[in-house]
Amino acid sequence: MALYEFNFRDYQKPIVNALEKDGFKRLMLLLPRRSGKDMISLRLGIRFLLRNVSTLAYVFPTFAQARKAIYEGIDISGIRILDYIPDEICKKNSSEMKVTFHNGSILQFIGSDSYDRLRGANYKGIIYSEFAYQHPMAYTVARPILAANEGWAIFASTPYGHNHFYDLYNYALDHPQTWYTVKLTVEDTKHITPENLAIEKQELSNDMFRQEYYCDFNANIEGSIYSEYMKTMEEEERIGEVVYDPTKPVHTAWDLGVQQSSDTTTIVFFQIIGANVHIIDCYENFRQGSAFYAKILKSKPYLYGTHLLPHDTKNFEWGSGLTRIEQLEELV
Repeated sequence: MALYEFNFRDYQKPIVNALEKDGFKRLMLLLPRRSGKDMISLRLGIRFLLRNVSTLAYVFPTFAQARKAIYEGIDISGIRILDYIPDEICKKNSSEMKVTFHNGSILQFIGSDSYDRLRGANYKGIIYSEFAYQHPMAYTVARPILAANEGWAIFASTPYGHNHFYDLYNYALDHPQTWYTVKLTVEDTKHITPENLAIEKQELSNDMFRQEYYCDFNANIEGSIYSEYMKTMEEEERIGEVVYDPTKPVHTAWDLGVQQSSDTTTIVFFQIIGANVHIIDCYENFRQGSAFYAKILKSKPYLYGTHLLPHDTKNFEWGSGLTRIEQLEELV
């Protein structure tokens, strides 16, 4: 079967070589918005599947975004994204978001909100689109599969603050032998004219402009409720290191996730020292019940004071006949 060739932009060619010639198994692509992250990733995936009979996963933050970007998407030249995979070389299943090539290869589109779908599959490669906005478990779950298959993964994204993508980016920088890492700005890609970039700079907040076009991890997340308060507190030196005082009680504040979904439950541990609130610890997990979190509390060396829980702890849980707060009271 003849391979379909694509025209890559000059700044994209080193990325192609990193996967196809240099043999990197992990590619970290930090690129500005609308610079072609998905198009280069999709093209690399198609070329790989035509050359190797295998299965590849293409992961978006959500399943709905995968459908919008791929099955309903049109690129800058007016070509439907799916048309880059011609019907004569594959069969497309729109309901399952799956493309089966005539050579037996499979391209599966999924959302990180359903990352459990990665379990049990035999992927040779995985592409993570906008990984900064994905559930971090989407990579954690897939790591054993990639390790067993000596598979590869692409992480393509713009920043979104100091989250899991920021941590993975720094890890990649520290391991140049096994990770290919590239960070470009709009000055490098020049995919937006100076005139349009000037308009963007005028109409966007400075934080959003630097995040989207200059890949600045330090730009505050647009829309963050407390970002301006955090800035003020840092300027007033109200944020700093605090230590745990074993003579004082530790209080907790809870944000409960839905046990049957990937929503996280977060527990913040704090002490009141004089007129100050000292946050000393934090714990986060998901898909766990009351007994699990009670065990976490007991495992810590704290003398507890007040536990602040949201109103939905008064809801009853199936099988127990007790509210969430009643179960926690019994367990703790």
